[in-house]
Parts: sequence; C-alpha cells; structure tokens
Amino acid sequence: MGKERDVLRALYRIGVWSYRKRRELAGILLHPDPPHLHRVYLGGFLLYALHLSVKEAADFIERYSAWLDFDRRITERNLRGIHKRGRSSNSSNSANSANSLNSSSSSNSSNSLSSEVERLGSSVWVGRCCANGYCLEWHRVFLFG
Repeated sequence: MGKERDVLRALYRIGVWSYRKRRELAGILLHPDPPHLHRVYLGGFLLYALHLSVKEAADFIERYSAWLDFDRRITERNLRGIHKRGRSSNSSNSANSANSLNSSSSSNSSNSLSSEVERLGSSVWVGRCCANGYCLEWHRVFLFG
C-alpha cells in the first residue's frame, strides 16, 4: 500500500491530475510483469502527454516500477523508438507529415483537419485502439479528394 501511495504521489507531481489516470498508470508500474502494449502505453504517455525526455521517463520508470525484468538499456531503447515514431515518418513523404504536424499545432484541430482534407494527396495518422483504450497500431491514411 505504501509503494502504491508513493507512485500515485509521484504521478501527481509530474502532472497527472486525474485520479483515474494515476491509478491506471500506477497499475502498469506496480505490476510485476505488465504486457508489452501496457509498457508502450505508459512510455507514450510519459513522453507525449507529460512531455518528459527519454532520460526523465526512464528515470521515472526505474524508480517507481516493480517490473521483475526491468532493464534500463532496453527501456531507453524502446522509449527512443516511441519518441522517434511520434515525431517523424518512416516513409519518403516525411516533409508532408512535418507540415501536417506544424499546421495542427499552430491552429485548432477542426480548422487543421478541414485544411488537410482540402489539400489533395495529404495524409493523416489514424490510431486503432482496442476496447480498453490502448492504441494498438497507427495507420497513415492518404486523402485523395
């Protein structure tokens, strides 16, 4: 119970305001062997929702996780993989996705989406999530008019 309280407080200190979300993330951290997708979800949340660096996220996971198979080197490598895929594209059309990211951050999402739809040949990323809310995969959708 003391370990769970420490994890919940630490999550609150780094910016997780929702009690439900803190419990969800604490459940992943305190599980002795969480599934890979849960670890990816935790890493993505730390990197993108809380804007932690790879080193900060690895430090946090190392300090508060109860994972039996924790290996800092593997965790940092996997966190860099999550970070890299979210920031850039693996395809040859990375300039188009970079413009898409810049336009969506500079304006609200509905205006950004309508401008993307109007541009022939543009692309957007669409997440496919399972029933419990974890994102399983991302698909690039090309808009052809």
